[in-house]
Amino acid sequence: MFNSSTESDTETGNENDSEGFELSSENVGDELDGDSDEVISIKNLPKEFRKAIIHKNDETKQQEIVIFVDNDNTLCYRYRFYFKKNGYYDNYCPGHSSIKKGASGVLEFQEPTSEHSNDSCQPSKYYPKKFKEPYFKIEKTDGGKDRLDTYEKMGDGFCKYGYTMPNGGFRCNKCQHIPDHNVYATVWKYKNREKYVQLNGTHVCTPTFVESLPPV
Repeated sequence: MFNSSTESDTETGNENDSEGFELSSENVGDELDGDSDEVISIKNLPKEFRKAIIHKNDETKQQEIVIFVDNDNTLCYRYRFYFKKNGYYDNYCPGHSSIKKGASGVLEFQEPTSEHSNDSCQPSKYYPKKFKEPYFKIEKTDGGKDRLDTYEKMGDGFCKYGYTMPNGGFRCNKCQHIPDHNVYATVWKYKNREKYVQLNGTHVCTPTFVESLPPV
């Protein structure tokens, strides 16, 4: 599906790029509902933390625990699983609290090191938007690397955002060129549940407008 010309269009933009509009939640396309999130229990979780959910990908072995700090599930801390450390750690705040399995096999919250305090780390905004097929497509580039596109409904067509994997995670090709802004996408697939893509932020770049969704 993709050739070098298409990749260049997604990277730098072209005459088909859409401008002058804002996407609302009604333009997102076909999303998964909130029931796709698995709520988990964590021992010794501080009272200021409201709820914990887990995302998994059985194919890539990626795991992420999201802990919400408000009742509206809009602010959170994210803990990614690290095999070498055999635990979940906040990827954006070294020294932050961690989550590990105790001797009984139950997940336990562990306070930060003595030199570090959770107060010095700020929660990030949680974006619940999820894309399922055919609103995302993963293919190989000419160089053999994975490439992701997500699609959002806009008028009579769709806005396409392209992502590549420079360091093991999908990153928006255009947002990375905007100062202090990156949008990352993660693919989740757990057991017999439907595969979906979730973003860690909102795009500020200009998408490419296409008339139809890609074939599944």
